[in-house]
Amino acid sequence: MKRASRSPRLIRLTLFCLTSFFALSVLAEPTPENFKVAFIGDLGISSASKKILQLIKADGAQLVLHQGDFDYRDNPAAWEHLVDSVLGHDFPYIASAGNHDAKDWFGSNGYRDRLEKRSRRVQGMACSGDHGVNGVCVYKGMLFITSGVGSIGRGTLPYLQGVLKQSDPFVWKICSWHKQQASYQMGQKKSEVPWDYYRVCRENGAIIAQGHEHSYSRTHTITSFSSHSILNRSNQLRVGPGMSFTFTQGLGGEKLRGQHLCRGKGDCPHWASIYTTDQGAEPAVLFCTFNLGGQENLAECHLKTISNKVIDQFSVVSENNTFGKPLRSPSAVKKARPTSIYFPTEMSDMNDVWVTKDELKECE
Repeated sequence: MKRASRSPRLIRLTLFCLTSFFALSVLAEPTPENFKVAFIGDLGISSASKKILQLIKADGAQLVLHQGDFDYRDNPAAWEHLVDSVLGHDFPYIASAGNHDAKDWFGSNGYRDRLEKRSRRVQGMACSGDHGVNGVCVYKGMLFITSGVGSIGRGTLPYLQGVLKQSDPFVWKICSWHKQQASYQMGQKKSEVPWDYYRVCRENGAIIAQGHEHSYSRTHTITSFSSHSILNRSNQLRVGPGMSFTFTQGLGGEKLRGQHLCRGKGDCPHWASIYTTDQGAEPAVLFCTFNLGGQENLAECHLKTISNKVIDQFSVVSENNTFGKPLRSPSAVKKARPTSIYFPTEMSDMNDVWVTKDELKECE
């Protein structure tokens, strides 16, 4: 009897499994003391956008993580010129794709091409995959996963699962995407990121950074995103196995918006901070300083406006890379040792194929 041939789906799944294990090798090493990351989204090209970048430079940030929607003009060259004119041609800049970036994301000199070229110019930055869609970067001992979920690309969930499955050596991990669930923003956006994405990042202790809605909102420590369950109301957040938090940071300068959700007293107890035009919002940057004062698992974050007002301020304690031992204090974390981690180097075959949960198990 003639043996039936494998389907293209199974062949491509096999390729995905293989690339997950035989690919880019990077080192998980301690993050430098007081390493500052600037989180922005929905930038645009305007005087306010330039002030955002000037604030990033003035505050001493060492990396930008941009959660989509670059210039709203489908003009990658104009966006890059704006960034270069303020931050410099080689400034570290990682981003996820937004819906307003889709038209010119791919192709020569598109947004992706420019981001990938920039990452290669940054000493010590190792990136692989499809930047901004199914991409991963390791920089200064931190893991950044950029996803196009809800905006661009397919196969984004298995890619996310595959990377996070190998992320144990990292103290700090960040899932970056543009869109979100409706209940994790303050505007009128609909739900476009499935709960499984939140669950996978939470289970692996990864911070979730979002954009899309042109305002700012930040949760308490979340133990279940779908049920909006929180650990406590402390302003010291915790990330680790089963715990995370998320923020929507869309105050990059493009047409700020008001608050439409959670207006009643006691509504939405998962929210810790809300800043929209109803609260007099102006363009702002969320700064987070990791390995604060030499405590590798401690971070301090604050939202600062272009007029230098601090709107939200909180700390984060990571319980990642503790090998199952509960932390008694931020300084109790075990030092990360250099470890080889293998991530996919090429995910182009995944851009046109969906992989089910049952199929993904074949990789294990």
